[in-house]
Amino acid sequence: MPAAQERILANRTEQQRAGIPNGRNTIEDYYRILSISPTATTAEIKRAFRKKAKELHPDIPRNAQSTANAKANEHALRQLIRAYETLLDARRRADFDFFYSKTVQQPDTFNYRRWLQEQPDLASKAALIFFDLFHNEEDDAVALFLQLRELHTGFSLRPYFSRGDFMDCIFVLAEELYFRDHYYESFLLLEKIIREEQKQDYFRHFFPEVLLLARKLIREKIVHTLSDDLVLDCCESALDFGLSKADQAEILKKMAEIYYRIGDFATADGCAEASQRLNPRIRGISKLKKNYQEQLWR
Repeated sequence: MPAAQERILANRTEQQRAGIPNGRNTIEDYYRILSISPTATTAEIKRAFRKKAKELHPDIPRNAQSTANAKANEHALRQLIRAYETLLDARRRADFDFFYSKTVQQPDTFNYRRWLQEQPDLASKAALIFFDLFHNEEDDAVALFLQLRELHTGFSLRPYFSRGDFMDCIFVLAEELYFRDHYYESFLLLEKIIREEQKQDYFRHFFPEVLLLARKLIREKIVHTLSDDLVLDCCESALDFGLSKADQAEILKKMAEIYYRIGDFATADGCAEASQRLNPRIRGISKLKKNYQEQLWR
């Protein structure tokens, strides 16, 4: 199992300990969070919320004694708000009650994965990809993702998940695509992660691992396996990823090589010069320019 996936799964194990079900029980038990029964009235839900919210309020001294306490209470407060908003909305509560009855009240009689497989909508397909990625069904997750991309132009997992789940899901999916030689599809997912991370931190100290996979893809795989136009597209995108100057120089060198080969000498010269500015010690630029200049004069 990839190290990144192990870390994400470890985080989800911590969430389980905090009362967030995973696996077959894929929903939070909102009735338990609010300490009410499944038959609670609207008034009882509101009363329970007010009581719990007071207990978790950050201004209460015991809730701010340490960073760990503050984070735990912040997490619990977010859970509480989700539970309250869901159970107050009649439609959302009805949807929740359906899964609650299947996964919490009758956990041994409901196969969540099979149920997802039987659903025709894209939201269920997206949930199935997520489920399979974290339950040792990676081959099926990758196959379904590629199938959906082929059947539905512009298909994206983003509309179906929270930002955090989306980021976790597509990074693990990008890794699995990489391991199965689907390099371009892997790169496109990593590009989405990097753009999202540049807007607002999510992975933080783990983000270098995302960049490392992107670097390996662009320098070791994509430049050797894709057509020139796709390589150029990927290289241009990768220049905005925040890679090291040495990596950017190598990417520009590869772009220069392609532009020389297809006869766009002005753009090739620009890429070659930019590469040398980033890394004056880079090897092969002068030879590259000389070879294609000789071809031009033949």
